[in-house]
Amino acid sequence: MNLEIHLAFKRRDKNCKPLVDRYVERSSRIRSSRLVDQSRGPIEPFTDGWNVLCALDGRTLSTEQLAQQWRSQEELGTRIARVCVGGADGWPGEDAGFDLKLAFGRATMAHELAAVVAAEQLYRILTLIDGHPYHSGHA
Repeated sequence: MNLEIHLAFKRRDKNCKPLVDRYVERSSRIRSSRLVDQSRGPIEPFTDGWNVLCALDGRTLSTEQLAQQWRSQEELGTRIARVCVGGADGWPGEDAGFDLKLAFGRATMAHELAAVVAAEQLYRILTLIDGHPYHSGHA
């Protein structure tokens, strides 16, 4: 399953930008991965793939649980996973079309930091699925 990380904001933080890029590049060594800047113009709803919205009111899943959901989607033949991170005002438009709303805990964080966390977690689950030692399997 290919990976797309969609950002609904223009990246400006000089510290976060290279971290997101680094994890997307690392992920691309395992699965086809790319970063999609959706900060310009209206965002069309996604009609195919596995669509995940990072949101404070989402489900809190462990890395292992998220990896299992990824595996399940691959077993179903899903071709693309879209992980979406909204801007300061959240994701533009309706968020009802997402298959999963995912929270990285209940703490509020800057959207650019949330993009770093999302990119790292996605890289981590891909290494877990691939049997790479990056993920040590914390219990």
